[in-house]
Amino acid sequence: MDEQVTLYNKVAVVSLAELAGKEHVIGDAFLAHVLEYNSPDVIYITFDFHEYCRGMRFENVSILTDGIKDIIKDMRYTWLDTKGLICEQRGVFRVNCVDCLDRTNVVQTAVARIVMETQFRKLGLLPPEESLPSSCRRIYQQIWANNGDVISRQYAGTAALKGDYTRTGERKFSGLMKDGVNSANRLLGLPSGQGIDGGARTRDRRVAGDLGFD
Repeated sequence: MDEQVTLYNKVAVVSLAELAGKEHVIGDAFLAHVLEYNSPDVIYITFDFHEYCRGMRFENVSILTDGIKDIIKDMRYTWLDTKGLICEQRGVFRVNCVDCLDRTNVVQTAVARIVMETQFRKLGLLPPEESLPSSCRRIYQQIWANNGDVISRQYAGTAALKGDYTRTGERKFSGLMKDGVNSANRLLGLPSGQGIDGGARTRDRRVAGDLGFD
């Protein structure tokens, strides 16, 4: 955490893990570390994604973004022109669920959209209080969904879950069925013929320096 604060000044930790069941152990441990660190530059926020968004109601992520809008505003963004620095970013959001893939990507997409809309308004590209036009929003959603799929395939062997919502802004039954197939493939390791704890996992641990190459 020292490194994160040194690099980014302020860090807002957003935990999307469940507050009950087996996931709460992870969230509780994370919170304990943040409390022990005891820094005014670290904010800890919990949002039980599965509880708030159950029944495919992913639009309820707005409950989270509405609650942290002042933090988003305070962190600002970096803006440079030919004459120099106009505005400087002074913080980051560190978002996690359990594997930092699917729920994380949905929330990061929402936070980034708010920042981008703010930037567009400052540049005079959007009227006050208006959101992104549909043509721009589609491109933005595609970029984030593609990014989420690439990261997920590298780590879990399948496209990201909940990707239909990230890509289109809508959650449909077809997307739910696709998630079921991808979840099964992750468990069985079908895309690469090996489970997540097999060769792909070993490769990632070697890259991270946890394992040697002997």
